[in-house]
Amino acid sequence: MSFLPDVIMLGPVPLAAVALTGLAGGLLAYWLTGRAARRAGAAPDEAGAAQDIVPNLFVGGVLSAKLVYVLMDPGAYLANPGLLVVFPYGPLALPVGLAGGVAAVAWGLRRRKDWPRLLDYAAGPLATGLAAALLGWRAPGAWAFSPLVAAAAAASMLTGAGATTLQVAAAIVGTAAWLWARKQTSSGA
Repeated sequence: MSFLPDVIMLGPVPLAAVALTGLAGGLLAYWLTGRAARRAGAAPDEAGAAQDIVPNLFVGGVLSAKLVYVLMDPGAYLANPGLLVVFPYGPLALPVGLAGGVAAVAWGLRRRKDWPRLLDYAAGPLATGLAAALLGWRAPGAWAFSPLVAAAAAASMLTGAGATTLQVAAAIVGTAAWLWARKQTSSGA
């Protein structure tokens, strides 16, 4: 169940709702990351470096997810190049996209000694962006998970404390457990 239809028509062009909500979530996370960094007193270059985490994660994730499917079936993409601009779907899109996004973020932060602080500025806004992105997912319960992610992110940002190591670990474990439960529900039912 989703609040949005699977496809939203923009004139004659069909756009996947999940791609649109993902883009909206990315833009929201980008804006909130800059705001959080500035509120914390970050220098302009530090705020910019924190904001760069968001597009690195987004672009690295989408490109790596698309690349794995191109490598798995290059003939389909040679026969129909239009598939290159279609948002990547399938069982490998999420894990490969996450790995590619994390790799792109790590590459972007490789020379920054203040990378833990930059990640701290981006943690809450990224969770908020994820909450917006989840609204377009078709998987059962994804839209219901969105308010929980948003509430946790808002609490972290409103307290001004940022994300602690324990909060980040809890978010990773909680998200992994949720993804596992989704997979069990969708494959076992």
